[in-house]
This record gives sequence, C-alpha cells and structure tokens, in this order.
Amino acid sequence: MYFGIQLLAVPFYPGFNILVNSASDLGTAHSLKPWIFNLGAIATGLTTFASVYGFYQSLRSSATNFLLAALVCLSLMCYGTSSLAAGVFPMPHPYHGASPVQFGIILGPVLFVAAFWKRRRGSGWVFWCLAACLALFVVVLVLMRPGVTGINTDPIMGLLQRILAVAGFAPLGLGAYDLLKQQMESIRLSLDFPKSAES
Repeated sequence: MYFGIQLLAVPFYPGFNILVNSASDLGTAHSLKPWIFNLGAIATGLTTFASVYGFYQSLRSSATNFLLAALVCLSLMCYGTSSLAAGVFPMPHPYHGASPVQFGIILGPVLFVAAFWKRRRGSGWVFWCLAACLALFVVVLVLMRPGVTGINTDPIMGLLQRILAVAGFAPLGLGAYDLLKQQMESIRLSLDFPKSAES
C-alpha cells in the first residue's frame, strides 16, 4: 500500500524526483492531487491497526512470550499512528513525522527479528530476510545522519527514505506471511487428525 499509493500520486506532482523528494512531498500543496497520498496514508495506517490483533494472537500461539508479542504489537501501532498522522497532517504541519512514535518504528525490525528468533529453523528463509531487513535498516538510518558519517546524503535523501521504508515495512509482510503459513498448517493438521484417528 505504501509504495502503491506513491505510484498513483507521482503523476500529479510536477517535477517529482525520486532521488530527492520524500514520499510525504506527494501530500503537500505542490501536488495537483495531494489527497491521493494523504487518503492512502490514512488507509495504510488503519490497515496496520487492523493487523495488530491477528499478529498478537498468532505470535502467542507460536509460543512467543507475552512481553515480546506485546512489544511487536506496540511497534505496529506506532507504524499505524505514523501513517495516519502523515495523511491527517500533511507537510509542513508540525505533527507530520515529528512524534515519539518514530521510536517504535525504529525498533520494529529489531523486535521482529527477536520475535522470530525461536522460529528461525521452522521459518527458514523468512527469518534470514528479517535479519537482512534489520541490517539494511541500520545501515540506511546511519547514512541518513550526516553528523554520524560525515557524508552528505541530501542529493539522495528521497531514495534513502524509500530504502529505509522497504527495510521497515518488509518485516510486517514477511512476519504476516510466516504466521499465516503456520496457522494454515495448524488447520490442516487439525482436519487430518480425525481421519488418521478413524483409520
């Protein structure tokens, strides 16, 4: 949803440059139709909120401890709140992107790796993709802080933001896929059990 909305909104932003412009620029007055991005951001936030209960139940059923499952869900709520605020308060509104929930988003990839650590053998490639997302997230986050590296990344800040978004959002999809696969396997086994018992 995050990237699809941008694809829909870019044609209505004259001179949009993926290397320089951030995603949030698409919801400003510089866009001919800012409502496309803003409504899309709101929808992304609401969809993320809707996933919280499912994540919690699935993580708990896979023996993830209560605290870690709760922290993952809290991080998801931060993702949802951030997306919602991005749509409700377009740039340059002071509430746009400048809130404590950003801390929960930064911890998101770490929490997903921690939550799936015990499942790494059963999850296979999913866990290692989560670990790769975490590594990429850390690298890009550091690059986006010129005071840390001394590298001027202003000319590619828009690109870095999108790479950071991939590394930040991908764990949600990967985690959901793996947990859904687990749920489907549990359902299949429960349906097969009566047949095997009869035979």
